[in-house]
Amino acid sequence: MNQKYFLICFITAIMLSSCTDDSQYVPVISNKIAIGKLIFFDKNLSNPIGQACASCHAPETGFSDPLHRDISEGAVTGTFSNINSPNLAYNVFSPERTYNTTDETYIGGLFLNGRSPNLKEQLIHPFIGAVEMNNGTIANV
Repeated sequence: MNQKYFLICFITAIMLSSCTDDSQYVPVISNKIAIGKLIFFDKNLSNPIGQACASCHAPETGFSDPLHRDISEGAVTGTFSNINSPNLAYNVFSPERTYNTTDETYIGGLFLNGRSPNLKEQLIHPFIGAVEMNNGTIANV
């Protein structure tokens, strides 16, 4: 009898909790996420001003080139890299670049040319790259 009563109360509690109004739900965004979003969309961080990370990695196109080009144009009109603007959606899941001696192959890292072993290192390149955001040094950012 006690188990049956407990089970009925438990099921009732679950059913009632699913009837709550979620229209007032406000997602909590951490400060790191908010700052990252500001940086990602800020067109003032390029030289000349006018290009943001989102210019080449647009959310509406899966964080890839919004013009669907093989290679994206840099902050300076007419400058192009020899690599494309890769999709950013899965970068967080890429392990740090290492060499697997058993399989004799590299695993992880970012960019096919291996220029960035992890996300922390990758973040610097677009800001200072002459064919990307063209700031020269991180101090200029």
